Amino acid sequence: MNDLFETQKDDGYGLLLMDASNAFNASNRETALWNARILWPRCSRYLFNTYRGYSPLVLSGTKEVIFSREGTTQGDSLAMLFYGMAVLPLIEKLKDINKYHQSWYADDSSAIGKLTHLVEWLKTLIKEGPAFGYFAEPDKSYLVADKQFIGEANRLFNEFGIKIVEGRRFLGGFVGCPEQKCGYTSAKIQEWSISIIHIRR
Repeated sequence: MNDLFETQKDDGYGLLLMDASNAFNASNRETALWNARILWPRCSRYLFNTYRGYSPLVLSGTKEVIFSREGTTQGDSLAMLFYGMAVLPLIEKLKDINKYHQSWYADDSSAIGKLTHLVEWLKTLIKEGPAFGYFAEPDKSYLVADKQFIGEANRLFNEFGIKIVEGRRFLGGFVGCPEQKCGYTSAKIQEWSISIIHIRR
């Protein structure tokens, strides 16, 4: 994604980094189980046996039990893969390689492309996402754009409340403005140095 941004930023490309509301707990179990039966039959029986009933959540220090009807179960070794089964059809529905490229990591979705195409992607995500338990939160999301396109980005994304920036942390790295990237890296190095010094003492 970083390479795509660096090579296309002068052509009006942007990187849209989306956040979602509690997606792991909101995904539709029935849909995910059905998807697993079709897309991942070798594991579908295991997932069915794990998620066919309501998952009990025992509260420490009490006799209370809360039964969960949706989403994944915390601590389940296949929770991430089960969540993937729930959102994979949404990812496929959003797919359009002629307009943009997507990258999904857990419930963090992102897309890179021309700004006008990213607006289309965002509108589709907001419209279709809830059916898959994916509730996008634009006000907690970011759009990375080159300095020369910040004005256009603000105009196109103003209604969504998305923060427009020249650089932003992305999956452990950084995309965008070289000066901000240096600042981000320097802060990380300083943090690691302090940790090492603390361990040696």
